[in-house]
This record gives sequence, C-alpha cells and structure tokens, in this order.
Amino acid sequence: MTLASVAERWLPITVNFNPTMVSVQWMEFGSKTITEPFFQQTVRRLKTASPPAAERVTSLSTLIEAAEALPTVRPAGLIFHVSRCGSTLLANALRTADDVVLLSEARPVGAFFRPNVFKDSPFPSEGWADARRMLLDCISTLYAHSTGGPDPKLVIKCHAASVLQIALIRSVWPDVPFVVVVREPVDVIISNMAKAAGWLKSRKRPRISAFMFGWKPDEIQGMSAEEFCARGIGRFCEAALNALGPYCRVIDYESLDAERMRAIAEFFGISLPPADAPRFRKAIDTYAKDPEGKRAFASDRERKRQEATDAVKLAAQRWAQGPYEALRRLEHW
Repeated sequence: MTLASVAERWLPITVNFNPTMVSVQWMEFGSKTITEPFFQQTVRRLKTASPPAAERVTSLSTLIEAAEALPTVRPAGLIFHVSRCGSTLLANALRTADDVVLLSEARPVGAFFRPNVFKDSPFPSEGWADARRMLLDCISTLYAHSTGGPDPKLVIKCHAASVLQIALIRSVWPDVPFVVVVREPVDVIISNMAKAAGWLKSRKRPRISAFMFGWKPDEIQGMSAEEFCARGIGRFCEAALNALGPYCRVIDYESLDAERMRAIAEFFGISLPPADAPRFRKAIDTYAKDPEGKRAFASDRERKRQEATDAVKLAAQRWAQGPYEALRRLEHW
C-alpha cells in the first residue's frame, strides 16, 4: 500500500495488536463520505455495497508514514456524553459545516481511549503514553485531511463510557476544547431500559464492568438493571465533574437547540451554515440515529416520564441525580 493510495482515501478502520506486531486494517472510501450518525454504520454500508469497498492490512509503519506526509491536524473539539442525551444530534449538526469530518464513536479512535489497549502489544509500558499520542495524532490527521479541503476540522464524539477516561484523553490533547452533554437521569435510564447501550450490556459481564467502573464483580451481580444504569450515569457525571477546566463546557439536553449548537460550533472554531440552510435544518429535524436520515424527530420526553417506574425513579435519585445536577449548575453559554 503506497502513500499515493492513501491520498485516494484509504483510511484506517481498525488497529490490531499482538505481542510481536501491530497491524492496521484499511478500507477504500474513495469518494464516499462519512455521513451516517455512527462511524460503524458507514463502515457497514461500504462493506455491504456492490461491489464492497476494498480492504487491506498493513504494518503500523504504513500508518505512520501516511500521516507524516501530511500536516498534523488535532481535533477541533471532543464530545463526551452520558448516553442517550442528544450528543448524536449535536454531532449531526456539526457535520453540516464545510470541511468538517465528524468521527462518531469510531473504533480506530476509541480503541486508544482504553487505558489497557497496549497490554498485548509490543510497546513497553513506559512507552504507552507516547504511543497513544502518536497513533491518535496519526489517525486524526488522516481523517481530517480526507475532506480534501484547505482547512480541515475534525470533531470526535466519544463513546459514553469514554467519559470515565476523560483525564487520560485530556492528557493527549490538553488544549482541545470539549463539551459534556448531559440529560435528566430518569430519561437516560428509560432510554437504556428500552434498548441497552453497549456500556449497560456489560452488566452481564461483571469482570468487564468491574474494570470499567471500579466496582467489585460480586457487587455487580447483585445489582438490578435500574441500579446498574443509574450508578453508571452517576459515575459518568462524576468523571466529567473531575475534569472540568478552561477548555470545557457543559450542555444539557433541554438546552440543546439550534442557537446552542451554533455556540458549541464556535467554541470548536467551526462555522455552521445558516439556520435556514436545508442541510442544517435536516440535521436537527431528523431522528438523530437514523442512518438514512428519513425519520422525523419527535420529542419523547413525556413518554419517558410516563414509563418511569418507581424503581427507575428511586435509582436515579439515589445514584445519579446529585452528580447530574452538579454538572447542570455549571452549564453556561
């Protein structure tokens, strides 16, 4: 694989480690753009196209050489969130700006937000911080330049559980602005009870969730789904609270209107299209997670409140309400 082929929009979609080597899986994006709400939806579309997008595996050196041939681009902004709180809507709106690449919960980026990602790699433990920084800069640079525009902007929307590693991520990009999107815990719990997010599914794998949240496996086994979810949301909020600083802003779902989205874009150094521009209106009037962009947005707040059981309300109040309200009080735009 040559640097010329990378310029033709071969992009890394997975980085794999074993104790003796690191390999990179690439996909030929060609003229295709990342338009779906989630990165893996775009990858799936390209894999199932007719013909399917070509894929190749190379050594790590190809990734490094490809990135070194381009001016380094660090993210314009990071989006953290507490799950089911409007972060995908915000990401879709930011994607409408010119020369913006938005990576939403993208595997080639999110993998390096895990503290133990290098455990089974050739990198010695004392070199993990440098390796993480180098590889994230390489991937960020390649994706940012994939637009072909003169002033590329990259925005990264993290997985919900990545907020638990916010300090680690901030150590890589300490001067990159970030927002934390939050929402009333009862609403978040109801949404997750209806369709569990990945972090909530880890409840059935106590060793994984114990590592994620710092709880004991036998403690997790005794938790109801409502308690696990509420405690997880509380931990997300606590982690965000501990990371607040001059480059951080908090936004609540109830405040996430077109005006606030524009303010967030400006915070990231991005200019959104006019409020009446068709592509912007479509982004905020469409159900955020619809990969085809055909389903109209409809508020579900009242329905969620009506569905909330006493177990949900009690769990939210005990485990999540306090940290959430502490974050909400720090919201300012």
